[in-house]
Amino acid sequence: MSSAPKDSDEQEVFEIQDYTTASHWERFTAAVEEVLHDWQLTSSERRHPPHEIDIKSSKVEWKEKFTEIKFSDYVFKITHHFMTYNFDEQSVNAEMNKVLIIICNPFGADEKEDELPHYIKETMNFNNDFPGKAHCIVRWYGLREFVTVVPADPSDPLTSPGKAKVVLSSLSVAANNTNCQVPLFVQVNEVSDKVFTGVGYGNDIRTDFEMAYVKTPPPQGTHLSGLLDILKSKVGATSSSGEAVISIRFTYALSEWPHTLWSQQPPDFDALLSDIGFSELGKLPFGALSDPVSELQVSTTWPRVCESYLIDSDVQSNLSPSSAPIWSARLGASSLTPCLLSEYLYEFLQLCQINHSIVQILGHDFDPSIGDGTDILNALDRLTGSIPSLSSLVPRRKSSKSSVSDRGPLSDQILSVLLNFLFPDAQSVQEEFAPYTSSFSHVPHWVPPVVGLPEDHPLQAVLRNMKSCSVDSFVWRLAVVICHVNHSLGGLSSVAHLFYEVLLELRFRWDNAILIPGLADGFPDMASCIINQKLQMLNCCITHRIAREENTNKGLNDTLDDEEEFFECEENSDEEDSEPTKEYSSWDKPVGRLKRFGNARLSQRNDYLYVPITQEAAPNTEDMLDEQTGELLRLGSDSSGSCQRAKLMSLFLIV
Repeated sequence: MSSAPKDSDEQEVFEIQDYTTASHWERFTAAVEEVLHDWQLTSSERRHPPHEIDIKSSKVEWKEKFTEIKFSDYVFKITHHFMTYNFDEQSVNAEMNKVLIIICNPFGADEKEDELPHYIKETMNFNNDFPGKAHCIVRWYGLREFVTVVPADPSDPLTSPGKAKVVLSSLSVAANNTNCQVPLFVQVNEVSDKVFTGVGYGNDIRTDFEMAYVKTPPPQGTHLSGLLDILKSKVGATSSSGEAVISIRFTYALSEWPHTLWSQQPPDFDALLSDIGFSELGKLPFGALSDPVSELQVSTTWPRVCESYLIDSDVQSNLSPSSAPIWSARLGASSLTPCLLSEYLYEFLQLCQINHSIVQILGHDFDPSIGDGTDILNALDRLTGSIPSLSSLVPRRKSSKSSVSDRGPLSDQILSVLLNFLFPDAQSVQEEFAPYTSSFSHVPHWVPPVVGLPEDHPLQAVLRNMKSCSVDSFVWRLAVVICHVNHSLGGLSSVAHLFYEVLLELRFRWDNAILIPGLADGFPDMASCIINQKLQMLNCCITHRIAREENTNKGLNDTLDDEEEFFECEENSDEEDSEPTKEYSSWDKPVGRLKRFGNARLSQRNDYLYVPITQEAAPNTEDMLDEQTGELLRLGSDSSGSCQRAKLMSLFLIV
């Protein structure tokens, strides 16, 4: 009895719907308005490119910026397409004086041109006809600025006409609320159909951009006279309206021809083993492996002619391509054409990201810490024997490495070619193949103007901050050889094997005081890359070692000569011509004198002036200088830090 009233209370409960909450349509409209405000498309006083600029000019560039917005769970990509130009004021004035613009006013002769929206002027501008490379909306309407709203996922197009009208209504409200005079378009149907419907507002004028997609054109759409009849019936033109001014273009496309591989191939290493030298090994290949042209288009154009000048109907036509005043051709490039240079450089950049050691790649056979005792015997031979010559050392070095090289991915024959190209002075034959030049040029860098490139080239900022090495130097050849080995001779393992052999060669040259070829003399060049600086530093050390050993041998020979030869003192010496030696006390004896500085004397003591023995500037690389600077900065600014900094800086002072 008590449950009946309870059930009746539950049936009387009703849900209250809050109609003040924003709907999905309102949120989408607000999102579009926010994007238009962020892109500053809401002002009618915005600056536009002059109408006199031809859209087909090479100085015209199309740009775009985009973002994503949501309509409920459906994601749209909204994009702002606009044209930019690189004209200066003088060139624009010249274009204005040369170009004659014919504008047809469909609103009557009494209507002022200034009262038309800017996008309507663009649609009637003949300079916007037939752009070279632009969006399809530019081809169809001649617009230089517009906004498109397309589905973010191409596999989920907007195929429903009702949904398309809802999105277009949101764009209309957003454009009207923000006073945006840039046309807005929404893409419908399949993406490949390229069907857009849009709307434009400006100066109390609304313009609807509509399209009809038909797979088969109607009979009237196959010739010029039928198209003119359709146009005149749509705009309500009469015989007193005058003749129409038209532009016609016929385009003939050739996209089918045999696709054959080109003769551009990587270098043949088997040919490099013959007597032809190493001319191809020092160069990276350039070019496409297949034909990069996918389509050839030839267009014939009749620009801005009256309709009575041309005849084109289903019966007769005088639109012969040979009579067209303007001919143009265009090549369409393939999107994924394999190119040798790009493949080489891309694989080389991927190789630079690998941090594995040589032992991890090739195994413990290439571990220098594991040996069979032959290195000790060789070291004892070098200590007890006489100083060997370079010609006698090279064959011995190669034979000592043969046991390891046989187990590597590169054969001895290929490895000999590569090493002889990098170290041409280590060959056993008298004549060197591909020797280095005697002097190297400065490291290449961007010095404007560069022939064939504009001063504002986008690569200018990149190349100015990039460090390289001299052309055809050791580092240059090493980089080119690594690219060839990585691409054509086995990849990572072959590169590790080559690098292992190069390191052995560098170690051998250090042990035997042999300079590394292909490097500029002197201190490390800070304008070059860090590996070039390191190798130059190694050459500096080898040079000082050679000089020290020569001085030691010279002093030893002088000592032996003094012990074997005896000289008698002559009584008549030239003491009168020589300068009398001044006697100094033990605490006042001068030290650190290198040589006398001519006949210059001190002003007060009348003693000769001597050149002091100074310390040479220590060679440093870029990373060493950065490390020294960091150590000095980490000492702090207090008294103890300043004292310690002064002590460290005194070590690098050059008198």
